[in-house]
Amino acid sequence: MRLTCKFEELSTDVQKYLHDVRTRKDRGIPGVFVARGDSKTTWAFIVGPFVAFVMLVMSCASTKSPWAVAMLQAAAVLLGGWTVIYAVRRWFVRGQTFAGFFTYFDPRFVYEVDGEMVTVTDLETVTEITARPPALVVFRFPQRAFGIQAVSRPRAEYVADYYWAVAKLEKDQNGPWTNPAELGAAAKFLVEEDERPRDMGELKLDFDEIPEVVEPERKPSFGFLGLGTIVISGVMLFLLFWGCNQVTVDDRAFARAKDGGAPGLRGYLIEESNTKHRDEARQALYDLYAAPIARLRSGQPAAFPKLREGMVALLESVRTANTPVLSLKVVDKNPIPGTEAGAADLVRSNLADGLGRSIGPEMIAFVAPPDGQPAHLTVEYEFRKDPIGSIYRVQLTVTIRPDLTKEPVASETWQNREMIFPLLMMGSTTPDMIAQYLCRELVGEYKPAPPPEPEEGGDF
Repeated sequence: MRLTCKFEELSTDVQKYLHDVRTRKDRGIPGVFVARGDSKTTWAFIVGPFVAFVMLVMSCASTKSPWAVAMLQAAAVLLGGWTVIYAVRRWFVRGQTFAGFFTYFDPRFVYEVDGEMVTVTDLETVTEITARPPALVVFRFPQRAFGIQAVSRPRAEYVADYYWAVAKLEKDQNGPWTNPAELGAAAKFLVEEDERPRDMGELKLDFDEIPEVVEPERKPSFGFLGLGTIVISGVMLFLLFWGCNQVTVDDRAFARAKDGGAPGLRGYLIEESNTKHRDEARQALYDLYAAPIARLRSGQPAAFPKLREGMVALLESVRTANTPVLSLKVVDKNPIPGTEAGAADLVRSNLADGLGRSIGPEMIAFVAPPDGQPAHLTVEYEFRKDPIGSIYRVQLTVTIRPDLTKEPVASETWQNREMIFPLLMMGSTTPDMIAQYLCRELVGEYKPAPPPEPEEGGDF
């Protein structure tokens, strides 16, 4: 029979027997005591606080809501605290439910003790006991066989010799070893001295008897007190961290927002739970637009000052907005047969990218408006054939409307006399030429896209 149960389920006599064996170790006991290490407790003491520390560091960098961060922090402290308390209780404050870490071989049973758990093997029907490398004691029964670790090979051989001696003495009808405790002590004496003891005084035995029957006699305690303590501690920690995070999480989020420039400040403002520094964030975002607005006003002289001021008005409209995205619409009013299809979309894409690079990609961005809706920036162009020769000139109309519910703040129509497009040369470069020209007129400069990064590897 092989039984596994909690130590506290065993009878009081068996519990006292194992406690006494653990206390005496290998002195005055009727069996063989093999101590085992407790690596789990050591790992718990090291890993638990480390994981808790990592979780707390992660929580300090989190931008989640205070209650969500508090849950992570409470879990971290509970984990770290529980593993430390677990280790301290195992090492220093061992209660009645703790049996130790050892394996004990006596004439009737083998006890494998692992903290609060015990596995007991009844040897009544064992047929053979041998030692196998590296440090295994093998027990063979009629229906099965299994091995138990004995720390070292010499110790395993000692255990096998011990059971050989027990069997030998049990067959000795003339011996005084009818008491199992005395039988076990005599077997140890025989293994160590290679002779039978002459009298009882030579055994140095501290036990009068050993358990004859080992089985669970009581139900284990559920641990309501410990469970309740964990729940109450968790709730209190959560409330404590939640209260602290109401202040600290907002402060950390604002500090990161300032380091993140315009996107960071906008991210702070978008999060509704960030309430402490909203006015400061809006002011900081407002101040970031001072430099690009100043560049617009002091840059290359504008041929159409109203359009330049209209671009300033567009920047002002997104200066404290949650998103810097505006709509841009480009219309080709008179597509020339034979030219590239989708030219207006290319003009819009190139113009949006050029304006973003020139003003600042974090300050403004453009997207196409919904069908049938007005745009903040509208560009209409058409190619008009010159009366002399097969060349075309472009006529442009630019309308700027910062508020889509109101009238435009600027609108200009003109024909560019400098840009000449021979019919045979009109192609894929035409949209880019128009976009570059409009960039210079609207913001005073055009910044080309950076060259693509070279691909890694390949031949050179």
